[in-house]
Amino acid sequence: MQSGSKAHSLKYNAIINILSKVMSIIFPVITIPYVTRTLDVGNYGMVSLSQNIIGFFALFAGLGISTYATRTGAAIRDDPGKLKQFACEVFSINVLSTLSSLLGLAACVFIFPELHPLLSLLTVMSMGIMMGTIGCDWVNNIYEDFTSLTVRTFFVQIISLALLFLLVKNADDQLIYASIGVFASGFASLINAVYIRRYVKISFVRCSWSLIKHHVKPILIFFFTQVACMIYVSSDAVMLGFMQNNEEVAFYNIATKVYTIVNTMIYAVIMVLLPRLSNTIHVKKDLLQNCDKIDQIFNVMLLLTVPCMALVFSLSDSIVLFLGGITYGESVVPLKLLSFASLFSVFAGLYSACILLPVGAERISFYCTVLAAVVNLVANVIFIPIGGATAAAATTVLAEAVGFLGYWLYCRRLLHIRISRNVLAVVVMGYILTEMVCRSLHILMKQPFFHCIVSGIAVLFVYSLVLYLGDRKDFFYLYGGGISKITAKMPFNKKETR
Repeated sequence: MQSGSKAHSLKYNAIINILSKVMSIIFPVITIPYVTRTLDVGNYGMVSLSQNIIGFFALFAGLGISTYATRTGAAIRDDPGKLKQFACEVFSINVLSTLSSLLGLAACVFIFPELHPLLSLLTVMSMGIMMGTIGCDWVNNIYEDFTSLTVRTFFVQIISLALLFLLVKNADDQLIYASIGVFASGFASLINAVYIRRYVKISFVRCSWSLIKHHVKPILIFFFTQVACMIYVSSDAVMLGFMQNNEEVAFYNIATKVYTIVNTMIYAVIMVLLPRLSNTIHVKKDLLQNCDKIDQIFNVMLLLTVPCMALVFSLSDSIVLFLGGITYGESVVPLKLLSFASLFSVFAGLYSACILLPVGAERISFYCTVLAAVVNLVANVIFIPIGGATAAAATTVLAEAVGFLGYWLYCRRLLHIRISRNVLAVVVMGYILTEMVCRSLHILMKQPFFHCIVSGIAVLFVYSLVLYLGDRKDFFYLYGGGISKITAKMPFNKKETR
């Protein structure tokens, strides 16, 4: 890091990153109810389908570079010369992959007549792909600078929210709605491109094979892992659009928005761990030396994940009614199913970020993700024509469970994760009480927004009480910055000042 600057604690980074994600979540929570009531279901489905198609091409543009750059850059960030060379090479590869991706998108629109009605939406949204490449958010991750991302997210989303309410007024304003989203992400990326020059001045360099060949293998492993992940995350909506209709896409999109919100909140903690662990753990021996701390990370994350899962399941009716209104009632069952997928997804991510990536075993992440993607694709082909959005949600749960099983079977050979019996007892009791509290409050409160808010507060109190009575040690870990304390004695933390 820059001379004289100080690396923030894990606790600070986790809080700031979660705050950034919360603001990213608040924006769609505010906008979705407005948009679903302003645009008709068909037009909203077109936007959702276009977003998923753009997601595929954004993935090809990104090439898995963000994760690779974060992991590798974190290990060399104390050497400015080395980091600058690395950053310029990776950025140049990213620019070329982005241009190739945009050309591929143009070719697909020209070849497939089914995409012609989406031409305007796809053209506008594709601009966000290039902006994302220019932004280089991975530099912030390398230096664990989550504060700047949070500040810029706040101001950009305030502007976007104002534009949304001012400009989106009619049922056919879906192009304006999409343009506002591109403006938000694009403007934020341009701001960051200027900001990160305080760390490293990135420029495009000629990409000869001799210059980039040592990056290719790890980048491709991360890329194909993300491709497989994208297949079973976004293929559901795309296949619904082709095998069912835009209405089914809209129903499924409401459920996946909430599912993504929950996962984003929890993954904010996981992504804070990656650069720190990458600087600490390099081989299996390092894993064994830090096994107690990794056990505690898994226990704390279980205590965070299960209440979120329980709340989404119990409040699914009120959440859907608030976000989409009675028109989107068919989103309730898919949302209930996806709440279970969160548990498998989060712990698969933990195995990857805490064990596999730090020791350079990303190929195992790739194998597990491919396995899950294949299961999801095959199940989608069989069940989506029969069950629509509900079937798509069920296949996602199945795919996440299969992927988690693959991670668990391999990682137990490297490190046996021990989950406390007290923690298991607390989460089971907490889940049961969450269901009881939400059902009781639903009888008393019919307004969906207030039902969600009051239930969330009540469940937080009840769950905290159960945790305190069940295991005070875990209570103070969770509410006293547990992850920061867990990693406090890792070797990296002994030298905080650069």
